[in-house]
Amino acid sequence: MAETTIITKDDIRLTWANFDKNLKDTQVDPFILKAQRSDLKPFLGDALYYDFIENLIDANYVDLLDGVVYAYQGDNIYFNGIKPMLAAYSYARTLKNIDINVGRGAVVSKSSEQSDKHENTLIYRRKNEAESEALRLQGELEQFLNTKRTDYPLWKDNNKVKKTSFRILRVPRHKQV
Repeated sequence: MAETTIITKDDIRLTWANFDKNLKDTQVDPFILKAQRSDLKPFLGDALYYDFIENLIDANYVDLLDGVVYAYQGDNIYFNGIKPMLAAYSYARTLKNIDINVGRGAVVSKSSEQSDKHENTLIYRRKNEAESEALRLQGELEQFLNTKRTDYPLWKDNNKVKKTSFRILRVPRHKQV
């Protein structure tokens, strides 16, 4: 069975209003799948990820996907679900890659006469904003799964990949003697 996307481009538009509604599913779906495989799967772990994908209609997994209100340390907490986190990761990937095509002769950036391209700094700022939001939502997901550990026995928080919000810009090269 081929892996399908958990969310759609409409789910991305719910959080990111400037996401173009005219983009085709075939343009967006690869970025959603990449976010699922590279961001969600390592966090959840293989066992929980594949069980989640195969049983999306189970009540516990509907709560995990769409969100739910639950009690945490005496307070009611609204958990947003996996959808907004996956939408943020997918949006960031789309921003980085949507206008780049690999052709026979070269890698090119596509543009049209009717639009002005944004500067790379603005694109990276928006990408970083989306990734930061995804990391915040990932923290909420971790809290939810740790609180509801009995409902999600496949959750093993020691398997998850910790992400950070910093990046190395440049590493100086050293001359070999």
